[in-house]
Amino acid sequence: MLVVVVANLRLTGVFLVVAGAASNLAAIVANGGVMPASPEALATVGAAIGAHTNSAVVAHPSVEPLTDIFATPSWVPFANVFSVGDLLIGVGVAVAIASAMRGSTRVVRHN
Repeated sequence: MLVVVVANLRLTGVFLVVAGAASNLAAIVANGGVMPASPEALATVGAAIGAHTNSAVVAHPSVEPLTDIFATPSWVPFANVFSVGDLLIGVGVAVAIASAMRGSTRVVRHN
């Protein structure tokens, strides 16, 4: 996967995806292999603390600003907690897709 990312760094938006992934990796490594989630964020999505989620409550998480501290409202389908890294990944993917859809703006004239 790293080879694919490095090969595509020149594409618009991919740097944001890399920054988001690095942010998430830093939070997970700093917390012993788990992505901490704030109890408040879990409560917002309606997840019981200790329930099976992609995050876990940690008493005093390291690099807390990089952890899952945000939440989508519980009425949103598949509501979940998310981090700054997740936002960067989402924005990066959206920018990459929009950039690819725009394509080349050069006009080719045929005589």
